[in-house]
Amino acid sequence: MTDPQASRWLRNAALGALLLVIASPTPGGAAERLPIFDTHAHYSRDAWDSYPAARILEILTEAGVPRALVSGTPDDGTLRLHEAAPGRVVPILRPYRSRADMGDWFASDAVMDYVAERLDRGLHRGVGEFHLWNASEAKTPQMRKLAALAVARGLILHVHAGATPIRALFEIEPNLKILWAHAGMGAPPEVVGELLDRYANLRTELSYRTVDVAPEGRLDPAWRALLLR
Repeated sequence: MTDPQASRWLRNAALGALLLVIASPTPGGAAERLPIFDTHAHYSRDAWDSYPAARILEILTEAGVPRALVSGTPDDGTLRLHEAAPGRVVPILRPYRSRADMGDWFASDAVMDYVAERLDRGLHRGVGEFHLWNASEAKTPQMRKLAALAVARGLILHVHAGATPIRALFEIEPNLKILWAHAGMGAPPEVVGELLDRYANLRTELSYRTVDVAPEGRLDPAWRALLLR
């Protein structure tokens, strides 16, 4: 997969699911069904036994998802899915070796060594989804190294954070490519729009945002305006 291909997929993916909601009605009144690129899927250890790789691929097919951005804890499940369907699964590296890493991964040299070793395999298109709760976590020496590595290799960072850590990451490295998980997990559309306007390499996705983006199944007017803009 080339860098231009990855960029096109991510641009389309940011709006993919919601295009199903705002798609023009057909003459019969039904919304046009469009293919979805799922930009936020995890395949972690607790799912491996219940959902083997073949079953995951069946579920994607049933849901009309021809391609998915996948990460997991640990990374082995992601690579297993990618091996089963390299044309459908875009692997990114979750930095957590186990859930125990989630609290301080951004300040851990051991985690960064793990990330570097896995990325050297040449399979991953990004790093994430990972969590940052404030600007200081985004500015540790380890995060600065990760940001530089991401830019040098053209990798995307899939970041679960509010607006403040996103701004901090771009202060560290303006050339980062960031996919903003959950559109900030609560950030209102005006804040999301402000950051998308400010940072050319910022994209976002809306997983887990159903309640406020489309309450009771109806697309919120402010979100609709932002999506169309």
